[in-house]
Amino acid sequence: MKRLSAVPLLATMLVLAACGGEPSPGNSAAASPSSTAPSPSASASPTPTAVPTPSAVPTGAPGLAELTVSADGLGPLLLGSAVAGEGLEMVELVEDCSRPFWQTVDAYTVPDGGYGGAGGPAFTVRSEAPDAPLQRIDVLGQEIATEEGIRVGAPRSDVEAAYPDAERVDDAGLTTLFVVPGETGQLLIEVAGSDLAYWQEDADTVVYLRVIGADREPTGIAATDDVVGFCADPE
Repeated sequence: MKRLSAVPLLATMLVLAACGGEPSPGNSAAASPSSTAPSPSASASPTPTAVPTPSAVPTGAPGLAELTVSADGLGPLLLGSAVAGEGLEMVELVEDCSRPFWQTVDAYTVPDGGYGGAGGPAFTVRSEAPDAPLQRIDVLGQEIATEEGIRVGAPRSDVEAAYPDAERVDDAGLTTLFVVPGETGQLLIEVAGSDLAYWQEDADTVVYLRVIGADREPTGIAATDDVVGFCADPE
């Protein structure tokens, strides 16, 4: 169970309520991230629901097993380039929001996806505008691996062996970021700390993979509301 702050979890719950569904008991994040993000002071008590059933991958789009994440992007979704070609079959533009955003299509919904690992998109992306370059890609499910075979759920020892030269950034003592540079960006492999009381079965394993620009400061996702792929008010 990947840990997040209450804000994105609540945003997910509101999405499900709006869609007439109920989240599964114990979910720490939701399946569909297409809601309006609530203010930090918002509260709700939704009833649980099931994760959406994924549809077939659109013609021309790569299957999950074909996707590899690197410091430069995820398959046809390239950091620093606008969404185009096969990428348009992987995400869809949602404009019914104060700021349009890219939403992962249902075909990439997986049981361990979403920001809480309880079911949702296998990945999410962000750009400042529909025709603007992608500035961030988050991998949330274990179905997608790096070129070295590292995926969500991999033990810390595997990450250390696969990327011995990666810079390591301590993120507030909660997680460790293994930073892997690339041509246009950097791949962040976020590994949970060793606190079993907090992380439980996720301790010392990969909890998130993130691709950001080479000029961005590496930061973690765990225990924050720094998520993408749903409707949010302008910053």
